[in-house]
Formats: sequence, C-alpha cells, structure tokens
Amino acid sequence: MTGSGIENDPYIVDNWADYRQIYSTSAYIEWDGNAKNKVIDFNEIQPHGFTTAINFSRYTKFNGWKFVNLFTMHSNPLSFGSAGKTLDGFILENFYWLVPAPSYESVLLNFEANYSNFSTLKNCVISGKIECQGKCRITNAHFHESSANIAVNSGNFTITNHTIRHADVILDVVAPTVTLTTENIINSRFSGKIHAENPIICGNSTSGYNLFDLFSNQSAEYSGKGVMVYNSDKMTASGDGNHQPCTPEQLRNPAYLNSLRFPIGVD
Repeated sequence: MTGSGIENDPYIVDNWADYRQIYSTSAYIEWDGNAKNKVIDFNEIQPHGFTTAINFSRYTKFNGWKFVNLFTMHSNPLSFGSAGKTLDGFILENFYWLVPAPSYESVLLNFEANYSNFSTLKNCVISGKIECQGKCRITNAHFHESSANIAVNSGNFTITNHTIRHADVILDVVAPTVTLTTENIINSRFSGKIHAENPIICGNSTSGYNLFDLFSNQSAEYSGKGVMVYNSDKMTASGDGNHQPCTPEQLRNPAYLNSLRFPIGVD
C-alpha cells in the first residue's frame, strides 16, 4: 500500500485488509489498476455473511476491480458517502442480500439523501439476489450507463426514484407491491419477469416511453393485479389494462396510492 490519502497522493490498495485499515469517508483511495487479480471475494473474508454496513470512501476509484460473492444481512449494506458524487465503474457480482426483518426502507447501494444533488451510478454492473420482507430498492441515486440483473423476492420493491439513462435492467421480481417512481427514463431497456399481487407503478417519463409499455412491450413478462398511476401532464396511457392519472401530490400520498386497486396486465 502506498500514498497518503489526499487528492494528489491517494492511497493505492490491492487487498481488503489494507483498505479497511486506511478507510475513512474523506480519504482519496484508488484500487491498484496494475494488479493482476482485480477481485475481492467477500466469501473468503466473511463466509457467514455481513451484519454491518460496508463503507466506501466518497473518493474511490475502482479501476475495474470486481467485488463478488457478498452475502449481507444489513438493511443498507453498501454505503458510498455524501450526495452529489459519481460512483464510476463499481462492479458487484453474485451478491445475496437478505433482510430478515421488515424495515422502513432498505437500500442496496446507499448514498446520503440530498434531493437537490443526487449521486450517480455510471459504468456500474450489479448482479445478484434480493430477499427482503419489508421495502427495498436498488439505489437512491441516478442510474446511468449501467446494468442490473437481479432476482427479487420482497415486500415492496422500488426500482429507483430518479433518472434511468442508457441502462439495461433485467429483473425477476416476486413482490406484493412493485413501485417504479422515476423522473426520467431515457434510452433504457427493461426485461425479465414481474409478478405482483398489488403492484403500483408510477412516475414521470420524458423519454417517449410510458411506464406500462416498459413492462408490456419490451421483453418483460408481467402478471398479477394492481394499478399503474402516472402524471398525466407528462405521460400518455397506452397498451392494455387500466390507467389512473394522478398529480405529483397524489403520487406522494401513500393513502391515495393504497386506495387504488385496478386489474392490469394478465391475472
């Protein structure tokens, strides 16, 4: 390990033990781009699973390193520091996220919330399995030029609530409620299977898609009952099923959303 952890002299690390030794939220850290084996296998570090969060510095360069075989039981297992940062090139493969007890909301890739300055995932690859009894989501950041391939068995699953741009999202979801709340969906592809007893799919889109078409006309399979709600100022209804226009204020009102139950898609 070399470096002093400042911007023009970052720590250079090539193993997890060194990383944990020098980690701080404000340290500049770079994973060694010249290393022969750019893999951190969490099964070798904690084979029985993590019950505490794994924290990454907000100033981390990953340089193609892969983080594989993570088994975690923490409600917010991966934390990346302050809002407004870009997480570039983070690769998480074959994770298993088990949240055994219901929680208010669990986030797989967690950033500090700042609604005027969201963080961004770029060139990231995320694949694995989620089992959560409560409410969970992939991330609370923009999802740009990245891919996700995730099997989900959850109480209430939220894909994201910001911008999805040039992304490839493959989901295999079983959940009582599925929520897609996003400001923009731009040049992105959704595929996989979604089964939900009472799905609520809601949000805005300025990309030419409406949210129902994301699941009916691309290579996604949909089954179950529920309702799609949308902001009628930004979206147009098309496809089969029932569509319920609503205002942004109604989208933020859980009592209103929970009162809506219309059949949609295939029973």
